[in-house]
Amino acid sequence: MREESQEAYTAAVARSTLAYQFNTRAFVRAILQYSSYDYNLALYDDDREDVEEGLSTQLLFSYKLNPQSAIYVGYSDASQGTLDYDLTRTDRTLFIKVGYAFLF
Repeated sequence: MREESQEAYTAAVARSTLAYQFNTRAFVRAILQYSSYDYNLALYDDDREDVEEGLSTQLLFSYKLNPQSAIYVGYSDASQGTLDYDLTRTDRTLFIKVGYAFLF
């Protein structure tokens, strides 16, 4: 983002995805993403830190019972940090989803 010919911030994002297909019915996927923001504080009126970073992870397991039905189990979390404090987990989610198609 640019304002009055000055850079408001510089962002760097790195993302890695790893997926493994066990067979035609089951797979697992992992995503890891790191982001870092370096702000030009002269352009901001709020009390933000000049450097912020974040790390998020996602894990997903999927199993198909049949072509219309599947079970998903997943986990994700996010961490944030600045120059004053290290990356700290801010949230965490665990879910299970069952999808089933009724045939009449």
